[in-house]
Amino acid sequence: MKKSVVAVLSLTAGFANADFIDFENDGAGTVANGFVSSDSTNVSFSDTFGADLALATYLEGDGNSLAVFGDDPSRLLMTFSDNVSSLSLEFGNDDFGFTGVPIFAFLRGLLGGVETALVSIAANNDDVMNQSIAIAGNFDQIEFYYALSDGSELGLIEVVDNISFEMAVVPLPPGAFAGLALLGGMGAYRRIRR
Repeated sequence: MKKSVVAVLSLTAGFANADFIDFENDGAGTVANGFVSSDSTNVSFSDTFGADLALATYLEGDGNSLAVFGDDPSRLLMTFSDNVSSLSLEFGNDDFGFTGVPIFAFLRGLLGGVETALVSIAANNDDVMNQSIAIAGNFDQIEFYYALSDGSELGLIEVVDNISFEMAVVPLPPGAFAGLALLGGMGAYRRIRR
């Protein structure tokens, strides 16, 4: 009977799904807001200030990378098909020579349009994609952008790649738990009768 109970309890926890996007299977060129990579249908990408997304092999990237063009206060907006619990990405074009001030990378997590988390790290300001940033929580959208330490926006092109995210755990419906418990109990009852 113990085995049946353990199986039922582990199944009720649900399951999570991890996705990884490196854009290597996507063609180079400009892409429209709402772009979906061939690596995952669980997220779409948009420019929050205009429509200036492009895929290419950039010196500031890692192979084929996604850039949010325009020297403007645009952000990369990632909209998910369902809630996510964590995300990390690599970034480049943290160009101190362009801004003349130290650059910080930000991830802003949103749920239903409301900010639920904000993380930042000091960029090494070397213009190369050799740093990553991560966020955890419960989100249906996440923004990535460059800013000053106080969050003041910078007109700097964001270049991102190697995006990894995990969809939130999907619990089994309550009826499934009852059904699994019944099956487990029936199995135990059959073993006792023998």
